[in-house]
Amino acid sequence: LVSGPVTAYLLVPSVLLGGAEWAAHLVQLVLLLLSVLATVAIGLRLGLRGLEARLAGLLLAATPVVVGMAATSMADVPAMAFGVLGMERLLAWRDEGRWHHGIAAGLAFSLAALARPHLLLILAVGAIAMWGGPHTRGPGRAGWRVWAPLLLAVGVFVAVSRLTADPGQAKGDIISTALARFQP
Repeated sequence: LVSGPVTAYLLVPSVLLGGAEWAAHLVQLVLLLLSVLATVAIGLRLGLRGLEARLAGLLLAATPVVVGMAATSMADVPAMAFGVLGMERLLAWRDEGRWHHGIAAGLAFSLAALARPHLLLILAVGAIAMWGGPHTRGPGRAGWRVWAPLLLAVGVFVAVSRLTADPGQAKGDIISTALARFQP
């Protein structure tokens, strides 16, 4: 599969409730709400006023494709939710430098990529967001520590994709499957 193992794990509540479809949809709804809240938080962190940040959340929630995908149990909404949460936590790490923000950012980014591997590309956006921020002026906060959340995301992604690989296939992990799409 081109999507990762996160979506399967998000279906566990539905399985535990005897295949209850409402549980799968509830998980999607909670993740959509998390996406909206994280979008508003990003807006506030980037200097938007309260009304403008709320409008950003409203635009996300009212986007037709988001509404349509939230009605499914596919990996798109979880990937979006974890990606937006990762970016918000990364901005918190950039602004405040607290380790729990950096760890949360790295884990959220890795969950996003484990839902949809192409979300590894959001790490490039995160790297741009880190460039020249307040972290470069604070004492003792320069160097590799600035990039720790992004490195954590890559490390967790690679480790989990290897651990959840199909042992019956030589290249049965998410990385090999995704890269195979680009081979002629």
